[in-house]
Amino acid sequence: MNRLSSGLAAAMLDIEPFSRLILNRPLRPYQLEPARAAIASALAHDGEQYVWRFPRQSGKNETLAHVHAYLLFLYQRVPLASIVHTAPTFDPQARNAMQRVLEITARNPLFKTLRTSGNTLIMGQARALFLSGAEREQPNVGSTASVLLSKDECQDLTQSYIERVFDPMTSDRNAPHIHTGTARHDGTYLAMKRRELEAMTRRDGKRRVFIIDWRDVARVNAAYGLAVESAIARRGALHPAILTEFANIETEQTGRLFDDRRLALIYAGAWPRQSARAAERSCITLDVGGASLGAFPDAQRAGEHDMTVASAHRISASSDGLNRFDTVDQLALSGANVLDDTPERRKLFTYIDQWAPLRIVVDATGLGAGLASALTARYRDKVIAFTFTAAAKSALLNDFLALIETGRYRHYRDASVDSHRFTRQLEKCEHHYYGAHVQWGVPAHVAWRHPITGADEPLHDDHLISAALVAVLSDSDLQAREVISSPAPRRAPHDDAQVLV
Repeated sequence: MNRLSSGLAAAMLDIEPFSRLILNRPLRPYQLEPARAAIASALAHDGEQYVWRFPRQSGKNETLAHVHAYLLFLYQRVPLASIVHTAPTFDPQARNAMQRVLEITARNPLFKTLRTSGNTLIMGQARALFLSGAEREQPNVGSTASVLLSKDECQDLTQSYIERVFDPMTSDRNAPHIHTGTARHDGTYLAMKRRELEAMTRRDGKRRVFIIDWRDVARVNAAYGLAVESAIARRGALHPAILTEFANIETEQTGRLFDDRRLALIYAGAWPRQSARAAERSCITLDVGGASLGAFPDAQRAGEHDMTVASAHRISASSDGLNRFDTVDQLALSGANVLDDTPERRKLFTYIDQWAPLRIVVDATGLGAGLASALTARYRDKVIAFTFTAAAKSALLNDFLALIETGRYRHYRDASVDSHRFTRQLEKCEHHYYGAHVQWGVPAHVAWRHPITGADEPLHDDHLISAALVAVLSDSDLQAREVISSPAPRRAPHDDAQVLV
């Protein structure tokens, strides 16, 4: 047997020489173990199931592509040999998975017969079908996965639909299943499958769950380790994105958002509220009463609106030059109409003028758009209008938690009502994941007892949202600008309209 033949024979026996010698793209050790386990099950037709959880950008999709290419190569002479791959969407996710197989086999003479037909890769008599796993009324139920069923990004797939439509595809030849993705929270399909397979492993000792930590990747890729360490420096080691995307640790699907540890970070070195001081950099963030996206809309009470709250923050720099914010005061206007020229709005403008902020972030959702327009007319390019959507509010939370986890956000604490209200809103704030977004805030049914009047009243999350809006500025260049204030002109005394100040 010549050298080429012996190398080809070795490559057919194991994916490590196949990836290294045939594809010329060697897999790393943390990729090889889960790939070998899945291939062994495909060859044995033992119907095993596996979970792969890789950190972000560490080669999970590449590993799947190598497995698909290897099995197509092995089964090209086997009649009706078939692989089915599903992802939450066909375009781009499933299509990208198909394209990745084509990329790693491009210009390889051993794969010269590999071709595409619609959403299918065909090599000899073997084929790999790429499908969307999104729920639809008339799903594709006629496909067969005789060699392998791979389910990518399972954290975004619906368990009942996948088990009803896709799992029966493996019945004919008892093909194995691979469930891949990254951690999100403990309520996903991927998390459920992890728990199920770990319970089986405790009974028979066979490893079925492969969870890769970013440190596993860093051991063989120093650049990756440096990139993750940089992300940790910006967000904190316990930030949800770091935990789920790099440490591969699931968070809770629902529950209290600001625990005692986070409260301690927020109130580190606590001080009483402070007044405006000249020559200090500051910013103002505004939550407009009744205008922002509620935390739990289905539970909101009609006719009950929160306050309009302005938060004043002092701006400084952390040791690594990033923006740091200390909330030093809050102005709460209860039942106030700040959308028109009213005494309450003039009070708000006076408050802003006292602080001479470098930036003003205003909730411009719904009716808040009117106030945002008035602020822009008065303060020009200092104003940032923020519109709440499910995606925007999720992103705001991520940025706010990054400030907290890295010690770049603190809040005053004293005996004032506003301070008590903010603390209680932190304590009662809940979160719940809906798909890729997290819904967060104080549920509408939660009440608190006013420390002065003793009356029970809705708690809301106005003070909290107002404070959190400072995260919009976390990566901004907060140098002073020339334009400080451009008040609207006073009307002539004979004008019967109210005078603007």
